[in-house]
Amino acid sequence: GTSGPRDPAGSTVPTAGARGAAVLEGDLAAAFATLDSSLDAIAAGVGAIAESQVHAALVEVHRIANRVEATRLVILRESIAREPVTRTGKRSTRATKSVALDRCRRGGRTIGADLRHTELVDPDTGTFRRLGAAFTAGEVSREHLAVAGRLLSRVPSRILETSRDAIDQIVTDAARQLSPDALAQVLEALSIRLDPDGGRDPDASQRRYLSLTTDAYGMLRIRGQLDEAAGLLVQSVLDHLVAADRSGH
Repeated sequence: GTSGPRDPAGSTVPTAGARGAAVLEGDLAAAFATLDSSLDAIAAGVGAIAESQVHAALVEVHRIANRVEATRLVILRESIAREPVTRTGKRSTRATKSVALDRCRRGGRTIGADLRHTELVDPDTGTFRRLGAAFTAGEVSREHLAVAGRLLSRVPSRILETSRDAIDQIVTDAARQLSPDALAQVLEALSIRLDPDGGRDPDASQRRYLSLTTDAYGMLRIRGQLDEAAGLLVQSVLDHLVAADRSGH
């Protein structure tokens, strides 16, 4: 079975896992035990909450849940920081993933998201450091982090490098005020504004050309330069013709 921290006065708090027990000690053990006891007290008192306070309690428990989740990612980051460096020079995540899978009952995809979000809001190297601070304070949720992470795939690195702080501030301010769904709509508009050409060459249509000439033997010479859309079309046609030629059709 699994036993959580229950004794605020105790010096050690065992937390049993699938492969044995990990033991928290000292002040850290007392802090976790206090948190656990506080949650028990809150749950036990739910029925006595005044009607005028129930919505405020709901808002507060969401804030605390965000803070707990942010703290979990901080501990996850610390766990990775203590793992050995691999031959490629990167920090291993093997032991951390093993604990997450076996003892914390996390799924593989969930662990991947955990690691991405940990990097995203890292206070030293993350893209969204202000958003990370808001997350730590419980002002935004993991869902907001996921939406912000998707923005990165739509904004070229050249723009992020020059406007990182401004983008972080805009995203953080919006996340504090909006639901994740509403934030997604705002960031979609932001990505279009930051990169209206979607990373494509804005002058491609003016620079494209196509030249077809026939030599003395009747061979067709093709020279040209096409934009992305036309290039994909021509490439698909040529691939089809080559495949048909090879198959004898």
